[in-house]
Order: sequence, then C-alpha cells, then structure tokens
Amino acid sequence: MNKRIEWIDVAKGITIILVMIGHYVSYGSQIRNFIFAFHMPLFFILSGYTFKFLDDKKEILKKTKKELIRFLLPAFLLTIIGQITIKLLWNWHNLSYKASFFLALKRIAWGNGVDYDWKGIHFYALGMPWFLITLIVAKLVCGYLGKDKLKLAFILMFFGVFIGNQIQLIWNLDLIMVSILYIYIGNLLKEKKGIYEKHDKLFLISSILIFSYMLSQGKYIEMATRSYPDGILSIIESVAGSVIVIECSKYICLTTKLKKILKKVGEISLIILLVHYFEFFTGIYVFFSLDKIIIKVILNILIAFLIRKVIVWLKFLSPNNLEKRIRYK
Repeated sequence: MNKRIEWIDVAKGITIILVMIGHYVSYGSQIRNFIFAFHMPLFFILSGYTFKFLDDKKEILKKTKKELIRFLLPAFLLTIIGQITIKLLWNWHNLSYKASFFLALKRIAWGNGVDYDWKGIHFYALGMPWFLITLIVAKLVCGYLGKDKLKLAFILMFFGVFIGNQIQLIWNLDLIMVSILYIYIGNLLKEKKGIYEKHDKLFLISSILIFSYMLSQGKYIEMATRSYPDGILSIIESVAGSVIVIECSKYICLTTKLKKILKKVGEISLIILLVHYFEFFTGIYVFFSLDKIIIKVILNILIAFLIRKVIVWLKFLSPNNLEKRIRYK
C-alpha cells in the first residue's frame, strides 16, 4: 500500500471545507470569489501530484474502471435518490416519481455542473459530480498520453478554453482538456520537487502577488460555468492560489492537532463531496431549517466519517476477508 503524503491530505481537507463554504455563501461575495479562484484546479493539481503513469494500457483501464465504480456509480445513484427526495420534500414542478427518475437520468446523461440552454433545448445540471467525471476521464487521457506531455497539455487547454467559451460539451469534454493541464502541472511539481523546494519562498511570494492582484480585479476562474475572464491569466491565477494552499498545508503539517484534523478530513474528501452533493442538491438541510454554515459543514464531515466507518466494517465482514482470517488463524 502506498504511503499517503500528509500535506496533500491536509490540502484536500482545506479544499473540501472551502468547497462547501463556497456553495453556501452568497453568489458574488468576496469569500466565494476567493474560493472559486482556485478550489477545483487545486484538486486536479493534487491528483496530478499523486498520479502514476503506467505503461500497461490494460492497467490504466482497470484503474479507471475501479474509480468509476468507487465514485461515479455512487454519485449517479445519489442523483436518482436525490431527485426522488426532491419530489418527496418539495414536490418540485409537480413531477411524478417516474418523471423524477427520468429527469435524474437526463442529468446524468448531460453530466455538466450547471444548467445549459442550446438551440431551445434545456439541459438540467448534474451538479457537483461533474468534477468526478472530469477528474476520472482526464486521468484516463493523461494515462494514455504518457509522461512529459506538458506542451501538449497547454495546447489542449487552449482548445478547451476556446470551445468552452463557445459551447458546453456533454460530459465536460471541454473541461477535461483544461483539467489535463492541471494534472500535468501537479505531476511536474512532483518531478521537479527538488527545484521547487529550493525556491519555495520565491514561488510562494510570487503566487501571493499574482493571486492578490488578479482577485482584486474581480477576475477568477469558475470551471463549471466555463468562466475564464482573462484566458491563460485566469489559469495562472488558479495555479498561484493552489501554490498558496499547498505551502500553507506544508506549514500546518509542522503542527499537531490541526494537521491531524485536516488530514483525516482530506482522506475522505471525496466521500464528503458526495454527502455535500446530496444535501445541497435535495435542499434537505433547508427543509429541516439548518442554515448555519459551520453546522452544515461539520454535519457533512461527521456523516462522511460515519459512512467511511461503515465501508470499513463491511469490508471487514466481506466473505473474502472472513475466509482469509479463518485460514490464517
């Protein structure tokens, strides 16, 4: 089993908390702008840092299949259950249960994070699982492209930004092109770790200056909506914001209590994302008059920890594990 990198888990913990806060605060607020300027790109960069290029194409497909079952399948099931829950709680648009079910399937087929209108056709948003689709497919493409394809990744990014400014593609195909660059940047940080760490203070100061200036202009990337106000500069801003969080995470790892908490949160960040998706999609917290941001964030984390415990417990009781324990007892 690969040893987990502490600062990456801490960075994931920080980022997933910011993701939830960014969804709860008012649209256009300074807090939301700050969070959206880097939070999704950072997830892709962190994935790139831990990404392993494999020579065996069958292994790449096998790994992708495992991620599809582990993360996308639950997300799609939650979409269906969530749409039925919306019917129960809110009787949204007076849809029948059958119509709610097929609407959920339409959301999954579209696969994008936001609603979209094209030539009189309305596509209903899938919501947060857009990130999972994009991440898994982008990693699959990177696996087939191989190492040291940063120049190609830049070209794909330009195509992705251009296409995204014209039209949103099904299952985020344009966003995948952009995300590939972030994954390669993350991988580059790992490959050039010695150079980066030697000049980390310079990288941090430069990132703070770039990020602060861009944010003061009210310009920031928002991947789900295909908002790239300054094109490549928006990409640079998001990388700068990511570097700031990465360096903060490394500093936090020098402490004890805060590191321990954020590390645990980071380890289950994708489970937290799914929990957050379900409650945000269905409005179940609103139904129960839960409006305090801090309470909702903590509740999502606690539910995710409980789900993780149940998963571990079920694995422990699985027939294969029971057979092994009996055999070696």
